[in-house]
Amino acid sequence: MPELFVISGVVRHRDGDPAGLLVVAEERGLPSRERQLGPVVLGRATTDGEGSFELGFPATRPDLTFTVAGPDDRPLELLEVVAGNHQGRGDDILFNAVGPLRVELTVGAAAVESEYESLLAAIAPELGELSPGDLTEEDLSFLARDLGQGADELLRLAYLRAAHLLSRTTNLVAAAFYGWARLAVPDLWSELPSFEDEQRRDDYLARLLDELTATDTERLADALRRAAEARIIPAAIGERADALAHTVQARALAKISVRLLLLSEVEGEPLAGYSVHTYQGSRDLGADVTDSLGAVVVSYFSPDPAAPTTLRLLVSEDEIEVVTDAMPPETEVRVPMPAPPDLQALVTAGHLQLAPGTLDILTAAGVAGYADIRRRGGVTDLANDLDPDDARKLNALTELDLLTTDPTEASTLLALDYDSVGAIAATPWGRFLAHTADQLPTERAVLLRTSAQAQVGMLDLLLAGQAADLANGFSS
Repeated sequence: MPELFVISGVVRHRDGDPAGLLVVAEERGLPSRERQLGPVVLGRATTDGEGSFELGFPATRPDLTFTVAGPDDRPLELLEVVAGNHQGRGDDILFNAVGPLRVELTVGAAAVESEYESLLAAIAPELGELSPGDLTEEDLSFLARDLGQGADELLRLAYLRAAHLLSRTTNLVAAAFYGWARLAVPDLWSELPSFEDEQRRDDYLARLLDELTATDTERLADALRRAAEARIIPAAIGERADALAHTVQARALAKISVRLLLLSEVEGEPLAGYSVHTYQGSRDLGADVTDSLGAVVVSYFSPDPAAPTTLRLLVSEDEIEVVTDAMPPETEVRVPMPAPPDLQALVTAGHLQLAPGTLDILTAAGVAGYADIRRRGGVTDLANDLDPDDARKLNALTELDLLTTDPTEASTLLALDYDSVGAIAATPWGRFLAHTADQLPTERAVLLRTSAQAQVGMLDLLLAGQAADLANGFSS
């Protein structure tokens, strides 16, 4: 027979008197087994006036946890357990404990449960494997009598069941629906019928969801906050009130995707690698980077898929409004952008330094800006006429212009020996961010590295497609 395992200790109560508290030592087992049987109670003891206690039980190297309850049997929050060399949280398991064991337990005031949590806890022993949404009318009557609360408790149990059924349909937390039910938002909650007739039940729940969807989001959110303040639902639900209200309303909205194609106003050239931040009214739809075709896909929600919607785009430093006559699933909208400054303007502004006569040679060749250089495949054919440094600089800046329209930023990248989009994409993230830390804000460096990787990835896909076509006997 195992020898007596003795535990002595003291309970320190941060919020009250440590006397008369019930300390319970439990042996823990496999979680799967505990879900069926619960932990095994090894011993109990009541603290004296100083909070001290002692208990013993037959055991060898048990896996221990403790619970502490007040004189009214309400569990107290176990904040910390100190035992030998172990100092940890209240729910830590002391594996293979060796006796005699000396422990110090620190407790705080009992956490105030919400009405929703208390109701769930009260019926949990009877539910077993059932969900509250599975309960019948007879089950509700049985539970109400068992709880001894009469008609009020029966109605709350009916709200709890309806909340869990709605949660299954919407994937929204059941506590939110319980909060709306208790505050009768919308009024249809007051007409809650018997659920014995499944068709009547389903019709009612569908109507209820429709009315919730049609209710102003601020009213829905305010109801959740008031229910949390009244401790009807957990405080965490009140903190998420706005997000939960918007999630309910999203049921009535159609998701629409719009493909925005950014082109320069003059040349009509795709603007690849541009950062685009999109807004629908005050709602932030997020940011993305245009691909090699100058395209970015924006998704938003609308009650009428065919209704015109105004999107506000922040493209690099330019703000643009786009009105979309959206026809899902996708609509292409061309967004003309101001043409970038020509080479003469860049030289005049001091953003580009060229040898004397270079601009004259470029003008004679019909080259006014970076777009012209891209169309002719670079300035290699002019190498005999141009200063070699100018030729290298122009080819590099022409490619970097696809990554950033800021001439100062492009010059900074070139000064750091990044002479192409590929060179940036090939540089490991950590090295690139460290290398540019003194010249570029971290947010811009991250965006540039992301854009470079996206552009190179798109080019790789195009090249892979062409290679596959050639391998299969096709040619463009």
